Amino acid sequence: MLLLVDSGSTHSFISEAYLSCLTVQTEQLPPVSVRVANGQRLQCTQIVRGLAWEVPGHTFHTDLRVLPLDAYDGVLGIDWLSAHSPMNCHWQHKTIDFDTQGKSVHLQGVRTSDLPPISQLDA
Repeated sequence: MLLLVDSGSTHSFISEAYLSCLTVQTEQLPPVSVRVANGQRLQCTQIVRGLAWEVPGHTFHTDLRVLPLDAYDGVLGIDWLSAHSPMNCHWQHKTIDFDTQGKSVHLQGVRTSDLPPISQLDA
């Protein structure tokens, strides 16, 4: 699961495409218009309650609203970030460290060196 950490997002989300690969129940929500980073408005009408996801050594249970996201499987918004505050972020190393439930958690972002090289495109 590729997650975007986004302190500018009020809520956390899961993509419709990624959700279709899971066998979890969704709940209906009253329709809400959500503005995403590119300014586009998307409709959110569902939520997954307490979706379990894990990083080495810890399992999280997160409520994720469903959106037709393209680039990421999910977004961790300020609702999730504030629940695990305070955090130590090292932006150059793309890491976030924090303690939760008596355990230290280390999140490692995708490093530039881990990405495939960009090939030239024709206009």
